[in-house]
Amino acid sequence: STLLSTAIAGDYGLTVSAEADSLVANAPGIPVTYTLQLTNTGNLTDTFDLVVTSTWTVDSSTPIGPLASGESATIYIVVHVPPEAKSGDTNIATLRFSSQGNPLVFQQIDLTTQLVWYNLFLPVTVKH
Repeated sequence: STLLSTAIAGDYGLTVSAEADSLVANAPGIPVTYTLQLTNTGNLTDTFDLVVTSTWTVDSSTPIGPLASGESATIYIVVHVPPEAKSGDTNIATLRFSSQGNPLVFQQIDLTTQLVWYNLFLPVTVKH
């Protein structure tokens, strides 16, 4: 009698896509929200960590998951435009998503936010 065992190696993987990787803010102090989709492309259930590097404040939630193989999660990233920002100021938020099962499996994405704000002054005429 012979006993044969076959082990199937587990793979970790992920993909991240953004509805838009660049958005425009309309006024200082108003947050900008990005919508991203993270998909577990590995063949094992996994949870994902997110590390954000940004000059402006960014809100995000982590960890993401656990997600079964092929399962996706919607992630909202909120970039807060500082009240002192001036028209034309730009921020790049670098997001690094990594597998908890294998931290060497990661994807990095940059989100660019630019403040485009116009001061509009209308003349006021007073008639007596």
